[in-house]
Amino acid sequence: FRLASMLDKYFEGKIPRDTQNFIKSEDQLLKRTLELYGQVNQAMNQNDPREALSFIWQVITLCNQFVEEKKPWVIAKDPACKGELAIVLRTLAECVAHIAFLLRSFLPETSRKILERLSLAFDNQIKTEAAYQIPFLKEGTAVTRGDALFPRLDEVTSE
Repeated sequence: FRLASMLDKYFEGKIPRDTQNFIKSEDQLLKRTLELYGQVNQAMNQNDPREALSFIWQVITLCNQFVEEKKPWVIAKDPACKGELAIVLRTLAECVAHIAFLLRSFLPETSRKILERLSLAFDNQIKTEAAYQIPFLKEGTAVTRGDALFPRLDEVTSE
């Protein structure tokens, strides 16, 4: 859980303050994440879980690209950029939380672990797109690191 490690290292293991307006964010990653509810819901209503997962995985790929592009470990080297670092990690944390919510039907145990590490309830009922569009995380909430969610194959085979 690379995000939890960065939050631990740079923000004492807590969700940083939302320094930008969540809903009006111009960030494309956040916009794509917030569009997922409608896309996944439509695919599931059409009995197409593969398509639903495809939408989710596209945004997971964008999350990984976001980390590589923004390079929060580089931003963290400059104390003057603490606000920018907060925005990057907060955006990523919100995206991960929203994605974990949608993964509950597909990867229930992994989703539960992610949500619990972000101090969110697994059984939280989000029944509308509007309810999905709001921030899930509160400033100052502790994030738990925990074991790897998806261990490397060489680690699994050596056990």
